[in-house]
Amino acid sequence: MSDLWRDGSEQWELWKLNDGGHERVGHSSSSSWFGLNHTSDSQDRIHFDNAQHYQDGRQVENVATPKIWFHADANIPNQKNTVYAPAVISQALTSPDGITPPVRIDAIGYGPSGSVIVYMNGTQRMVVSSSNGPSWMESRTELDDKAASKKEIILLVNRFPDGTERLSRLDAPDLWIWSYNHQNGRIYYDNNGYFFNETDAVSEVLTFRVGEQIHAFEQLGSYLFRPDILEKRLGLAERTLFGLTQRDAERIKLAKS
Repeated sequence: MSDLWRDGSEQWELWKLNDGGHERVGHSSSSSWFGLNHTSDSQDRIHFDNAQHYQDGRQVENVATPKIWFHADANIPNQKNTVYAPAVISQALTSPDGITPPVRIDAIGYGPSGSVIVYMNGTQRMVVSSSNGPSWMESRTELDDKAASKKEIILLVNRFPDGTERLSRLDAPDLWIWSYNHQNGRIYYDNNGYFFNETDAVSEVLTFRVGEQIHAFEQLGSYLFRPDILEKRLGLAERTLFGLTQRDAERIKLAKS
């Protein structure tokens, strides 16, 4: 058994003894295992049973297999590339302003193809892979004044090396928008140039390029200032994510006309 545990070269099962007798924990056909049933293919990609898989904002069938896993199950012994380290998981996914992950994290893996986060969204297991940069989770309180109770909107933030961020819904990672967190404030936008700026200063500093032409966000603000479209891309109702001023409302009205 010890030889199989070390190299993971054969299919085997792990059982644990409890008051009711023996209970099956899981199985493995590779050395990168932390207690969840899965299959791997010849392209070194992994698929977890009963899970939804996402890669860079798209739903997929499988994700690239990481080289090392950090997991949160104290019943799973360590091996060379599978380590019990809940503190590492929490630290890695804690946002810059100190918000810890609000959902149960099974594991996080790292490798040449990026990172993979395995977590539970209610009763649904999610496997989310990002090719570039670190990820963390942010919680926003729903701003809908008509709602009887305020819901928390959980976003998975994936920051690229150049500072660009992909903001995805934690419960639906294929719904996402872009953002850039500048020292003067954050600006949110999509591939069509629709945007929302937290402050006037940030939209004056940042620009975007279309072909060979450089534009300031404010140049085209008369018809591209559409936070409602960004909220729709995230599957949210209008005015639930972004707090709007009276001037913002006037700009949106102008952009819609």
